Amino acid sequence: MVKPLCLIKRVFKPGFGLIALSLFLLVFTFSCNFNGRKGIKDEGVIEYSITYPDSATMRYESNMRPEKMIVKFKEKKTLTNIQGLSGAVSLSFIHNVDERLTIILVKLFNKKLFYTEKYNDGDLPLVYSQMPKVMLEPTSDNVKFQGYDCFRYIGVFEGDSLKKFDILFTNQIGIENPNEKTPYASINGLLMAFTVKLYGQTMNLRAISISKGNVHDSDFEVPRDYEMVSKETINDIFELMN
Repeated sequence: MVKPLCLIKRVFKPGFGLIALSLFLLVFTFSCNFNGRKGIKDEGVIEYSITYPDSATMRYESNMRPEKMIVKFKEKKTLTNIQGLSGAVSLSFIHNVDERLTIILVKLFNKKLFYTEKYNDGDLPLVYSQMPKVMLEPTSDNVKFQGYDCFRYIGVFEGDSLKKFDILFTNQIGIENPNEKTPYASINGLLMAFTVKLYGQTMNLRAISISKGNVHDSDFEVPRDYEMVSKETINDIFELMN
């Protein structure tokens, strides 16, 4: 059997360009039921577009960058997924609030790996360990975005004060503490537009659709054909994809 890191070294040559997948963006931990307007209750799907403000200076091919993020939620569980190369490469993040559990799933062609970790109060999951602190500046602006009334904050990453970005969030979807265990934990509202920076890569995310729907319980379980690996292996994978 080919070891995970050996496989990655064969596939991801320098400059191959799937760093955005290894970042895995920002994940929400919707910690209570959805009961807002537009019929959304306790399960559904949110789709975000992903754009790259520094694309002119990126060494990666545009067709190798993920262009959207899908979040599925049901009660106190979420699944976030991004893909590249027509699904040949995929990263998923499962969060279970009741069990205080996070799971990272990595698919690299025919190699499927996962890492599980428990967390305590005050801890940030592994995927956020490389993200700089976000400094937030509230504004008095109210913005209409995707049909929702949103508040506007100005954000800046610690150590990069010259590059400010907008953050839009809404309370109209009836979620309490939706950003728990994320660098945006102090914002009590669903993030509709925000920015992520990990491993030196900046990405802007914008909600483009929010819909209710039947989400299967199996979506929040690790598939049987995935192999468990250590935290060190997952960290090495992210580094090798950088």
